[in-house]
Amino acid sequence: MSSGKNAADGTVEFEPIHYTSESLEQAVAEGLAVKTADAGGKITYELHYKVSEVTSNLPGVVSGNVTSFNVVVKLVDDGDGVFDITVEYPAGMNERPFENTYTSTAPFTPSGSKWLDGGAPVSIIDSKFTFTISGEEEAPLPDVTSVKNDAVGDVRFGEITFTQDHLDGVTPDENGARTKTFTYHVTESGTASGITNDAQVTKTFKLTVTDDGQGHMRVESDHQGAQFEFTNTYSTTPRESSLTGEGGFTLTKTLDGRDLVDGEFGV
Repeated sequence: MSSGKNAADGTVEFEPIHYTSESLEQAVAEGLAVKTADAGGKITYELHYKVSEVTSNLPGVVSGNVTSFNVVVKLVDDGDGVFDITVEYPAGMNERPFENTYTSTAPFTPSGSKWLDGGAPVSIIDSKFTFTISGEEEAPLPDVTSVKNDAVGDVRFGEITFTQDHLDGVTPDENGARTKTFTYHVTESGTASGITNDAQVTKTFKLTVTDDGQGHMRVESDHQGAQFEFTNTYSTTPRESSLTGEGGFTLTKTLDGRDLVDGEFGV
């Protein structure tokens, strides 16, 4: 895990990550990377990262909108001793995905992660699964309540905008602040060949909305980073075969000068 803080211009720098053939092979062995090779023998390593913003220490007048997103780093070994590195971001995310707002209302975009175990890249299930968000009691919902996972495993709903109206009926505390917690459920649906779905079909998270009594509002999730995570498993069914069995080819043995004896030759 690595951390960093924003500069005055909004940029955030993490400590460099040094990749070597040995460290990448170790990551593959530990299930942290996927290794593939094309017909020409070119090797590609794929690693998945989750970038999260810690919002619990933000000033009360600042609310984090997007709190996490996934990235995929691909390293290609062309055999020249230098890795070609590319980074893939979620669709529609710009260079500054973390945006904070100073306002009397509080926007929040629920987001989560879709992971795939079993040694296969998560891109093979791009858009294969649907995720639907629902809320208990008077919990406000985003305009978009059903979405699909993208090629890097990111799941992102539309924005929820919390306002003073959502705190109607809440009694202020001794400092004049009003607080209310909203409960949400995210349900996964869909199937894909060779994929076993997460055993827990529905995930739950809570958002706590606080108005400090001075026109400032903030939203805090009970999950730092992603509000929910679904992990599916990729597997294949073993099949036995032989060269001369189903899908194989036929061999014929001939012997000049005398008749063949059953079983005298082996292949």
